[in-house]
Amino acid sequence: MMNQKMLSPILIVTLCLSALASAADGKLQDAQAQQSRVWTPEEIGKGTFSQRPDKSLVYKTVDNKGEPAELKLQVFLPKGHQASDRRPAAVFFHGGGWRGGTPDHMYPQCRYLALRGMVAISVQYRTIKVFGTTPKECVKDGKSAMRWVRTHAAELGIDPSRIVAGGGSAGGHIAAATALVEAFDEAGEDASVSCRPGALVLFNPVFDNGPQGFRNSLVREYWRDISPIDHIDGNTPPTFVILGTKDKHIPVETAKRFERLMKENGRRCDLHLYEGRKHGFYNIWEDRNALADTMIRMDRFLSSLGYLEGDPALVLATDGNKPDAQASQPAKKANAVEPSFKDVSYGAHKKELMNFWQFKSENPVGVLLQIHGGGWMGGNKDETLRPHQIKNGYSVASISYPLVNEGAQQPEMLNAALRSVQFLRYKAKEWNINPQRIVVTGGSAGGCSSLLVALHDDVANPKSSDPVERFSSRVAGAMVAGAQTTMNPFVIKQRIGAKTFDNPMPYKAFGAETAQDLMDNWDTYKALSEKCSPITHLSKDDPPLHLYYNVMREFPTTKGGNGIHSPIFGEIMLEACQEMGVECHLQYWQKDEGRPKPAISRQQFLNKLLLK
Repeated sequence: MMNQKMLSPILIVTLCLSALASAADGKLQDAQAQQSRVWTPEEIGKGTFSQRPDKSLVYKTVDNKGEPAELKLQVFLPKGHQASDRRPAAVFFHGGGWRGGTPDHMYPQCRYLALRGMVAISVQYRTIKVFGTTPKECVKDGKSAMRWVRTHAAELGIDPSRIVAGGGSAGGHIAAATALVEAFDEAGEDASVSCRPGALVLFNPVFDNGPQGFRNSLVREYWRDISPIDHIDGNTPPTFVILGTKDKHIPVETAKRFERLMKENGRRCDLHLYEGRKHGFYNIWEDRNALADTMIRMDRFLSSLGYLEGDPALVLATDGNKPDAQASQPAKKANAVEPSFKDVSYGAHKKELMNFWQFKSENPVGVLLQIHGGGWMGGNKDETLRPHQIKNGYSVASISYPLVNEGAQQPEMLNAALRSVQFLRYKAKEWNINPQRIVVTGGSAGGCSSLLVALHDDVANPKSSDPVERFSSRVAGAMVAGAQTTMNPFVIKQRIGAKTFDNPMPYKAFGAETAQDLMDNWDTYKALSEKCSPITHLSKDDPPLHLYYNVMREFPTTKGGNGIHSPIFGEIMLEACQEMGVECHLQYWQKDEGRPKPAISRQQFLNKLLLK
């Protein structure tokens, strides 16, 4: 038998090891719980979504008008982080046109990625207003920061092979320059340490510094050396870009050119265009929901590259998903009404989902089918409605569908819209639907899809093995806003103006790189473009239409955002309907004085088709 005195040290060691293991397990569970939480836009910057950095580190000392000045990194750490970790990292650069700005600009993105398990860093760099320097020094500091982080990866708990660079506006330029620009290394710095990131995450970034590019006057003497778009090659890292279509600093066409050059070099570029949004729309002080949406998309991009795992940790304010039940819950969206049936699959594609709000009635009632806009590139179905929207005597349905930015191409969007009508008829008995009273509605691309459904020949196939396909796709009418009535680029150019093509919808959905590509190769694209042009399908037996446009009529259009929603699209349809004898009502924007008014309002139009 072993001596009892000999057991004591063994027991003590065992107990100590058990205690350490328990503590480690507790920390791991805390970290896992933190990373499994879901936040809402309202919680950004509050509580556990704090925008306060966890530490500040000096990465460089520079001259500031004769005095030494320290440049710092603001570091955000994931829960349970240890120096021995090998975490992926993200290094962000703030905007400010190279003239000003501060690191807190990118704090929401940094904290979000830290909550998702990455080490995130926001960089202070020299700006014109504070240091009297030039854009060259901005790029030098960006490269220095990337090299410092990589050199100190071991003490930061970072995997040096998995570092992302990102930024907004001029900060996006700096991030892109660390990957693409060979010039402007800091003198005396070890250039053998790579400053190139493994991926780029860019928010309305400055791509082009050429003669027509951003603030060329500041870089005129060396613009070719500092302009990222002029240095894309086969080694450019995968890139994520978000941009508003009304950004006055970064033209959509520039982003499209960047995307095209990336693809020509066999590189990945995920371009997300936000319809009608201006420069900086994603900032926390502008729109929290937009900020959350851009970060969710950033999350999915990084997850696809292996930098993140699991689902995004944000949920949009209109989503039906709920944050962690143990988390402090913000107030729900005022008077939000959840669907009676949520995320019902109406087709084979994962995006073919329908929400349905059922109007309670003893007798079958009509349905207003909503198709969201977004240029067929983005957007999503409604997740909640206001109470008044479901008290009109008819039910409401809203659909999502395949998107161009997720790999889809026409006629997938058209086919999804047609099938959604057939699906409603398939569900008519279960959902108490009057199949003769289905009206489609939508704005912009959703309006175009609605018109396509209203004017398209019936696609019912009574002999199909798919029971949904046996039902009619015809509707009682369409009420749309800002809808495109033709996709013919020559008609658009002649009747509305070439600036319409600043919005890529008229060509991207058909697989063309540019509007010019579409027109130069019209024989290739003509059949598909015309198939997806509502006016092509117009015939005498078509249902009534109501078209509304909320931008001023101008010819030629001076802005892509106006052109793609021009009331001239409505005039084109009205002319054709009058010639064909189809009921059509055209309503102009109220500020567009002197234009004819429709004989019937939009609500009267709906009531006529859905209630009487």
